[in-house]
Amino acid sequence: MKKISLILFLVITTLAAYSQAKKPTIMVLPSEIWCIRNNYTINFDDMGETKQIPDYKKALQNNSDMRAMIASMADFMQKEGYPIKSLEQELKNLESEAAEEMLMTSKESGSEVAESPVDKLKANAQPDIILDLDFEKVQLGPKTQIKFNLQAIDAYTGKIISGNVGQGTPSSAGDITNQLQEAVLSFKDNFLEGLMNHFNNLFADGREIIVNVKRWGDCEVDFETEFGDLELGEIIEDYMAKNTVKGRFSTKSATENKLRFEQVRIPMTIDEGDGNIRAVDARYWGRSLVKFIKKTTGQTCKLTSKGLGEITIIMGGK
Repeated sequence: MKKISLILFLVITTLAAYSQAKKPTIMVLPSEIWCIRNNYTINFDDMGETKQIPDYKKALQNNSDMRAMIASMADFMQKEGYPIKSLEQELKNLESEAAEEMLMTSKESGSEVAESPVDKLKANAQPDIILDLDFEKVQLGPKTQIKFNLQAIDAYTGKIISGNVGQGTPSSAGDITNQLQEAVLSFKDNFLEGLMNHFNNLFADGREIIVNVKRWGDCEVDFETEFGDLELGEIIEDYMAKNTVKGRFSTKSATENKLRFEQVRIPMTIDEGDGNIRAVDARYWGRSLVKFIKKTTGQTCKLTSKGLGEITIIMGGK
């Protein structure tokens, strides 16, 4: 009897722990392909290169079908226990904070670091995973069928976690949200399992970011300047090895003027003491590197971010 009670206790405890397991924060977005196909785009000047990027505000204001499906998909995920970031609310937050500014300029040299409105949206909302939703209506006589393409994307790296296609049962009622949920239910289990596996792997192996370290043209220190027996670039590489999860990073390029590190693995959270566990993004992690460079070289640094997963540190002034 005692053995059965112990087994029941362990089962209940395990189920309770599982139900309370942290889940990734989700934000549902219209796919870039859908926005381009439906002319919901704006042009963005990215350091002299014009790029076409989604205009989510225009899409929500002018396409009731997409707005309804985003709400339906968000509701579906919320019922599965996933925290949701509302696209519509985040767009309003950006406007109220005057965060639509696209350029950040050096106070001393006038140099620019571009961050698109899409990057700003991700940085402000800070989702873990983006659900990229594309759909197309197909007319089958008097009935309409909705075909869907749903991709789960890591918000930090832009890498696809999983891709799923589906279609609803042709209907004359035109209820596209029911067709969406019907399609998602067909691959629900594998889809949700894939999200959680990816999220759990991030806790084990770290979140992936990109780190750029540069210098202003008038900075008297470059990355070949020696401090003790090592060049500054080597010192920074040693810092990366000691302050990344399992020492994982890749030096993409290293010159006297620029360092670029990719596949940089940073912890998901950090213990700040007194029971305060803080989520770590690229900018927060980069602040410690800024302090390290300043302590090593005596040079002030400017820290800028692009979205959630890329930072640039510019040595020699702000």
